[in-house]
Amino acid sequence: MEIIFDVCRVDTCSSLDEAIRLIKAKPYDLVITDYNLNQPEQGALVGHTAKIVDPATKVIVMNSHVGDGENIRILSNADKYISKPFPLLPEFRVLINELIPLSE
Repeated sequence: MEIIFDVCRVDTCSSLDEAIRLIKAKPYDLVITDYNLNQPEQGALVGHTAKIVDPATKVIVMNSHVGDGENIRILSNADKYISKPFPLLPEFRVLINELIPLSE
């Protein structure tokens, strides 16, 4: 599903297969994934695929397991890690802006 916001276009998906298909179909500036998409560690595959298809793609991986952040970030080939529940929208926007500057 594609959602259009003021400053960006967002595609959503609910499975590993759909995420991989979308990543391979068109370039993305940013991919945000849960580490345990539908099964443990599937989000790592999403992050790796995004970087293989386009190394310039930024990846944020999230997970609810506190304390595993750096390992999960490395395993997912991600640029940033956030724990769930993730930050409020203003904080989340700052995080994203660190990776890909958004126009105001």
